[in-house]
Amino acid sequence: DIKITVRCTCESKHEDRLMIQCDECSQWLHAVCIGVNSSNIPSQYICPFCYAIVKQLHDWYEDGNLPKMVPSGENEKPNESMLQLHDMTDQFHKISKGITATRLKLDALERSEARRQQDKKEKSTDCDSALIPLL
Repeated sequence: DIKITVRCTCESKHEDRLMIQCDECSQWLHAVCIGVNSSNIPSQYICPFCYAIVKQLHDWYEDGNLPKMVPSGENEKPNESMLQLHDMTDQFHKISKGITATRLKLDALERSEARRQQDKKEKSTDCDSALIPLL
């Protein structure tokens, strides 16, 4: 069972407005809090909480100084097999994140559909109680 969590810069946990999901941690943020509206929704988004970590990892990769994968000499560049391992690990991580994000989105869709059905049922009940019986 996957739980959708809100971790926004405003620290509010409410889901009552347009939300954006971080592609790294799968947490949700209020679009308005991060300067996004319905006309400028990004195809990918990394939240402020993850950005520093992702940037550091990206910089390490671009510089050829991979964390825990640097050869014994401090100034040596990683060899080809180390880079391939890094790329395979990166691809696995992306697939794993994609699966988690899809599960979260399906769960949100199911909850939305359940709410819609509940609202429909409540409206039907309200309409039934508003009818005046004819004698």
